[in-house]
Amino acid sequence: MASILKVDSIRGSGQNTDSITLDGSGNITFNKTVSGTAMEKLADVTISSVVADVSTTGLSTDFDTYFVTFHLLPVAAGPDLYFRIFSGGSEFTTANAYTYDMRNSNDNSQHRSSGNTYFRANRHAIAEQGEELSGVSGGGGISGELTFLNAQNAEATLKVTGQTNYHMDGGTARVADFYGAGLNANQKSVTMDGIKFYFSSGNIHSGRYRIYGIR
Repeated sequence: MASILKVDSIRGSGQNTDSITLDGSGNITFNKTVSGTAMEKLADVTISSVVADVSTTGLSTDFDTYFVTFHLLPVAAGPDLYFRIFSGGSEFTTANAYTYDMRNSNDNSQHRSSGNTYFRANRHAIAEQGEELSGVSGGGGISGELTFLNAQNAEATLKVTGQTNYHMDGGTARVADFYGAGLNANQKSVTMDGIKFYFSSGNIHSGRYRIYGIR
């Protein structure tokens, strides 16, 4: 006859808190960081007060791909959202290193640049938090998801794919698709271990972003 082991919690040897807990319905809660999986959450940042910019550095270099989701609100209508990487613990600001090519799926307009010190996340100016959008107060800002490829590969340049969703200053909905973004070909030795978000003008009102590492 098979044996059944019933437990309410699992605790590591020498630990004073539970690593895993189980409730009466069989739900499992992991109370410690889970490592060794193909995808791990590396950061979960909530912005609850006005700041000029927000950064996460020291990302684990065990991952060659980072996946980022975000929603950020500017304090005033009209800015663009910019983002940069960190490399070797320092903000990477080399002139003409960043390139991007995006298309607005609503009106098929295109925007590209091959000579900046940042990536741009939107095609049109972004609405602020309190602006009236289709009769609904609030709901401005920009949301999106970005995938950073070759983050630790010194033989291949960093690439970025993704999509952002936002309302223009004035309320019109927009979607921007990244057809191609990344560092220029002469920057292939640059690796990534952090990210910074900031608006082209004004501060960040509030928001949240999450970073996941993919092996």
